[in-house]
Amino acid sequence: MDGYTATPNLLDGIHILEISEGVAGASAGALLRRLGARVTLATWPGGHPLRERPPFAPSGRSLYDLTFNHGKAPASIMPGGEHAAVDLASVDGIILEGTAARVQSLLQRVVDKPVVAITPFGLHGPRKDWKSSELVTQAYAGILFITGDPHRSPVRIGVPLGEYAAGQAAAASLLSALFAADANNRLAEVSIVEAALSIMEHSFATWEFRHEQWVRRGNHGTAAWGIYPCADGYVGVISGLGESWQRFRQLIGGALLDPGFEQVSSRADRSDEIHAAILDWLSHRTRQQAFEEALAARLPFSLLATPDELLGLEQLAARDYWDTVEADGATARLPGAPFQVWTPRTTTAAPQATAPSSLLPLPTAARQGPLHGIRVLDFGIVWAGPHCGRMLADQGADVIKVESARRPDLIRGNVRARGPMAGCYPDGIAGPEPWNQYGYFIERNRNKRDICLDLKTPEGRDLALQLAHRADVVLDNFTAGTMDRLGLGPTHIHAANPGAIVVSMSAYGASGPWRSNAGYGATVDALSGAVALTGYADDEVATNLGINSSDPIAGQHAYLSICASLVARKRDGRGRFIDLSQLESAARLTAVPVLAQQVGETVARVENTEDGFLFSAVLQCDGDERWLAVSCRDEVDIANLLDILQVDTLEAAPAAARTRDRDFLAEALQSRSVAAAPVMPAEEVMEDPQLADYFVHLDHRVVGPRRYLGGPTRWHGRPREFEYRPAPLLGQHTEEVLSEVLGLGKEELARLRDTGVTSNDPLAIT
Repeated sequence: MDGYTATPNLLDGIHILEISEGVAGASAGALLRRLGARVTLATWPGGHPLRERPPFAPSGRSLYDLTFNHGKAPASIMPGGEHAAVDLASVDGIILEGTAARVQSLLQRVVDKPVVAITPFGLHGPRKDWKSSELVTQAYAGILFITGDPHRSPVRIGVPLGEYAAGQAAAASLLSALFAADANNRLAEVSIVEAALSIMEHSFATWEFRHEQWVRRGNHGTAAWGIYPCADGYVGVISGLGESWQRFRQLIGGALLDPGFEQVSSRADRSDEIHAAILDWLSHRTRQQAFEEALAARLPFSLLATPDELLGLEQLAARDYWDTVEADGATARLPGAPFQVWTPRTTTAAPQATAPSSLLPLPTAARQGPLHGIRVLDFGIVWAGPHCGRMLADQGADVIKVESARRPDLIRGNVRARGPMAGCYPDGIAGPEPWNQYGYFIERNRNKRDICLDLKTPEGRDLALQLAHRADVVLDNFTAGTMDRLGLGPTHIHAANPGAIVVSMSAYGASGPWRSNAGYGATVDALSGAVALTGYADDEVATNLGINSSDPIAGQHAYLSICASLVARKRDGRGRFIDLSQLESAARLTAVPVLAQQVGETVARVENTEDGFLFSAVLQCDGDERWLAVSCRDEVDIANLLDILQVDTLEAAPAAARTRDRDFLAEALQSRSVAAAPVMPAEEVMEDPQLADYFVHLDHRVVGPRRYLGGPTRWHGRPREFEYRPAPLLGQHTEEVLSEVLGLGKEELARLRDTGVTSNDPLAIT
């Protein structure tokens, strides 16, 4: 980029001590190492458990160990856990991962260092000592219940989604502690189950707002949004929202040109006709032809890329995405950094940032988050961007969400909805201001302030730029180039605010042949390889994910990039431009299969199997939709499972489980240290005793008191929620922010309102 210097080692000079046992802790350390930190991996005398996890390279080295631990400096822990063979005085922060008992023991030996503690279920609660696995995590968090075919057993997402999300949260939390540098924000606790819950979408808000249970939807939960057959395979069809629906109709043609299909709501009302039109169009095209025609029409279709196809994507090659490692004497490729970092070439460093003045009540020290004093301008829409903004806001930043009455965030729903409606309205009823009552928006935007600026007007764009010049962070997840066209790109912001951290979270990144292409979470999930790895072994086609996992994963990578940039800015005073490709972000979850493909291992859909476990399965128990997830690490676990089920062989286990109570089996297995959990729907998760203080209770001005997903991090000895506020109404804080930050007077504010620049009424805009 002209005027910028690539800065891959953002955390140069930072030393992290990692004591981990699984993917969550190892991936946290790997992320920090990839950003330039020096990571010392301290292992117990028996070695790191990932070294024993298959698959293995022909040399015998575990591909998990190679993926997550290469580049880390080795150290050892004394047999009794007294200390690690590393000088703690040289360490800036510590990652601890393991059972609750082991982590608690290690915490007693850590003094005056920022620490993040990762455990399966948390350090507290009735199930803190339960054993876990990725399958068990997805079961407990409600992910498993909604993934798979409605007529078959639930199936897990085929990448380590929960463990990786916990690793992301841990790495970012440790950096936010380093940034805050105070005693109130020293020990962060990350539960892997809570981290998995924090990246969930619709099912919980749907239950809380409509009292409807999300179930498995297979590959066609919504017409024009799923996996469809082509002439030579399968393609992901994603019609998109808003204007893209009309482009989709024009692309498919035929029956969809009927005026009755103009409204997006027709996807539910006339789904059979839409399915038929799509199938007819695809029957005459190969998957590559369909993909390229959709890209030309600016539609977010996707290929169902396998790991080897991911390695061949031209977009990733053009952006020099892949890292190289030595595997059995040959060079192999691994997913690279989840984002690119650029530093503006200013002649002098920006002045050290100080806490901006604010009309918000100043929280007491005990209730200040680690990012208190940081101002964020959030242009995020739908999910990935708002998720990042919510994480920043949850940790105390003043996040100002920018919308327009002309085009509010799409996740606010249909502004003209009235009465009984499909969608996440309270009790299924859209009221007089439906844009202020849509559950998905409310869940993703708590703790933020909201302003309306019409960015189609010169005044609106100028006001936005003035705000950006007074912000610490500016965030968007538009298609690459959108902010530049609005005069709000990084060069415009850094010209007057060289200390700003500007984050762009486009689908494919700011460079490369796909830079201008649109993409949704479902698009990226399929291209990243996650969908190809998910589903039933005996099915011809993979199974769509129950959630669009790449959206929150990208949001959390963006959050990590901001925390890392804040730490770096404390050192050098400089801002950054973060170019985050959601595809590159999501591809990190497929690292082990990508590496396995290159060393000759067979890569296939995992169904409910797990690397490192002799037996894992989802068993149907007594009652409709009563399922149990169980993971047996060794022969002892298998013997305990057979004894509890009172059978002699694993082949007899499914039939025996059908006559037994799901919750009894889970408790009985856990009492013998076997990883097991009920496969819970949203309703049960929200009532689970282990999660009693996880969900956030907020009283919204329009929808009243309701519960929402919490965050992945809690700070030891502090209130779970700092100064939490419900999601804002559209434009609720426009005049407050413009007055407070830009100093505008009442007359100027009235003029902007009267001319429509700051209107907050979508129905008044023509």
